[in-house]
Amino acid sequence: MVVPSVVGLSKTDATARLQSVGLVAAVGDTPYSDTVTKDQVMDFSPKGDLEKGVTVTLIVSNGVRPIQLSDLSNMSYANAKAILDGLGLPAAQNQVYSDTVPAGNVVSTSPGPGPVPPGTTITVNVSKGPQIVTVPDLTNGMTVAQGDGGPAGGRAAARHHLRASQGDPRARHAAGRGEPGSARLIGRSLRRPVESALGRRLRSRQAAT
Repeated sequence: MVVPSVVGLSKTDATARLQSVGLVAAVGDTPYSDTVTKDQVMDFSPKGDLEKGVTVTLIVSNGVRPIQLSDLSNMSYANAKAILDGLGLPAAQNQVYSDTVPAGNVVSTSPGPGPVPPGTTITVNVSKGPQIVTVPDLTNGMTVAQGDGGPAGGRAAARHHLRASQGDPRARHAAGRGEPGSARLIGRSLRRPVESALGRRLRSRQAAT
């Protein structure tokens, strides 16, 4: 029988056609191709008149050869983009925070490093340095001693102010119970120096008389 042409068929369809006439299909080489879609048959052998049961070897396309993307981390964005341009890969810059990579340098790419299809857009994550955190004013003008007569009270007051600024309901509960750092206890702590000073002044006048 004459072997039917299976060039241009998918590997699956070519195998089915050969089996339909009593032939056995086997995949041979799988070269890259810029013109033949991946998994399509590029060629086959043998050709001509064959007996049933003969094996026909298929040459199947592996598609376009991928581009090998190297590791671009820690280099400047300008240098990384120049490399991508040379490979024909579009670059998309994405700004990210990083504690380890200097601002303006590449943190990572997506995808990569490794093989990528031609024309793939490469997202380049570029460092904008460490994230700056603004610390809120936890003292509201008070000294540590004014918080509750010492460092422990100051820390409690700081916790209270932080919770209150974040809308934490524990701040309201603390104020109701008069816990260290709450508004009620801080008010009592602030009255202590004033009451002590008035007492000393009164005793001084009594001694003078």
